[in-house]
Order: sequence, then structure tokens, then C-alpha cells
Amino acid sequence: MFSKLQSMFHRTEGQVTILFALATVPLMIAAGAAIDRIRLDTTRTEMQAALDSAALAAANAENRTNKEREMLARKYFKANFASAEEDSADFTVKVSAASVTANVHIDYPMAFMRLAGVSSATIDITAEVMRPFEGKAEVVMVLDYSGSMDKKNKYQDMSVAAIGMIDELDKALKDNALKIGLVPFSAMVYTSMNKNYVTQAAAGTTWTGCTQDRKFPYNTTVDTPTADADTKWGFTNGMTTPGSGAPKPENTGKYDCSNYDSKNLKIVPLTTNMSALKTKLKDMRPLGNT
Repeated sequence: MFSKLQSMFHRTEGQVTILFALATVPLMIAAGAAIDRIRLDTTRTEMQAALDSAALAAANAENRTNKEREMLARKYFKANFASAEEDSADFTVKVSAASVTANVHIDYPMAFMRLAGVSSATIDITAEVMRPFEGKAEVVMVLDYSGSMDKKNKYQDMSVAAIGMIDELDKALKDNALKIGLVPFSAMVYTSMNKNYVTQAAAGTTWTGCTQDRKFPYNTTVDTPTADADTKWGFTNGMTTPGSGAPKPENTGKYDCSNYDSKNLKIVPLTTNMSALKTKLKDMRPLGNT
């Protein structure tokens, strides 16, 4: 009997099959976790979009009571998130004089992750939209016009969305109560500023040209530049123009301001002229790299 047991322990046939069988469960869990994650992210994105539209509809509705706004928000959410999870979602709406805040909470059921003991994951998202009010507003749109935006209609879609936003905001406020500015950027930003704020200063009180961000950590603050060149826009990183020893300006080569001019990429200061602003958006074109 002992010799037979020894023989069983020394035999290797079938060991690979056993090991593979043992490894199958964690492999399935890992693959299933990825699938569950994709399903979760997709649902969260769809719910956020539905929640945004619900809050926006409730906030912009005219001549409605708070209760009617709440009902309208629920209606929009249900219409834009028609899935099996909608019935189990905890949807709440709060209406104030200034805004509409919508929230949805759901314990999203897992499929494959149940094998690892995880039965659900929490989705909790909020959307808040300001209600139209008597007052003034100033908005600055910072828009990416780097070369990558010239693919798959990216910059065209961005322009359409920006124009739509301008129209919505303009409708919400009285004439001349809204000011909007544009900051298109690529490798640089084409702007005008006080000559003391930029390393590429020229004669006069105002400098106009193409420049880059400030040096870290000054690019993380809104502090006014000082006499220290590192605090100003257009720092040179120690580079010099060959043969001269002078700081090398950034607005040279393929990213000079003539290219920014040809692409209509100069900053547009705050203005109440929405028509001119929308025309400007239609004329802007991508350039170079970020």
C-alpha cells in the first residue's frame, strides 16, 4: 500500500490540468471585474448626462412652481435614462430661488464581481444649475485649439457647443447684462497685457504678442508678477539667442504670432457683443501642438 501511495505522489500526469483549473477562477474574476467596471462607468456617464439635462430643464422652465420644477426634472431624467436601473435609483431634486440641484443615488448590481463577494457598487452623482435671475454675469471660455483638435471634427463640435452655451446664457439675462471672453490656446496664447507682466516686454505700457505660462509655482496662483522674471509670463528657461547672449524669445519659428493671426486665435476680452463673439468662434482654427 505504501509503495502505491509513493507512486501516486511521484506521478506528474494531469498536474498541469489541475493547476490550470485552479487558476481559472481568479482569471475569470479579473476579466469579469474589467467588464463590470466598463458597465459601471458607462452607466455613471449616462446617468450624469440625464441628471444634467433634468436639472437644466427644471431651472430654465418659465412660470413654474417649485413642485412643478421637481416633477419636470424627474420627467426629463426618466426620459433620458431609460434603463432597468432607473426604477431603483434614488432621485431627489431641491429647488431654491437661485438654483436647481438634482441628485441620484443607486447601488449598481455587479455581475462577475459577485464571485469575489462584491454584489454592488455605489453611484452617487449631483448636478446643479443656476436659475435665470436679474443680474450680471461674466464668463471666460478657455478653448483648446492645439493640432489634435483638427481631427474628428473636435474643434467644430467645440465651437458649436460654445455658441450654444452663449445663446443659453444670453437668453437667461437681460440685454448687456452678460459679458463673455475667449481664451484660445495652442502651444502659446496670443494676448495683450501690461508690459511689466511679461519677459518679452517692448516699448509702451501694453505688450501684445504670443507667450506661454508662468514658471512653476507661479502658474498655480493668481498673484501679480513682480520684478522677478520667473514670476512673469514667457519665462525663457535660461535659453539664449545664438550669438547674442540675449534671452531667446518664445514667439519665433512656426508658433509666431503671424500664424496665430491667420488662425484667428487672439484672446477676445470680455464683451457684450454676442454676435461678434460667435462669428469669432466660427473663424478660429487649430494650430500646432499644446
